[in-house]
Amino acid sequence: MNPSTFSDWQARAAALVIEARAFIDGDARDARTGATFACVSPIDGRVLAQVADCGADDVDAAVAAARRAFDAQA
Repeated sequence: MNPSTFSDWQARAAALVIEARAFIDGDARDARTGATFACVSPIDGRVLAQVADCGADDVDAAVAAARRAFDAQA
């Protein structure tokens, strides 16, 4: 196993792509309103991603999908 350097880890971290959509009913989706909010790094304050700012309609869709999945397994 090769030891990684700090710069190796920095390069890997910089290459990460953050999925910023909500995962509802097996799909990654934007919020129904299209609203987002900034996900900020606590280390340096930079914005890592604009994340889906889900509202009540999105929650209702997620709960309905969970109910269908639960009922299908019962």
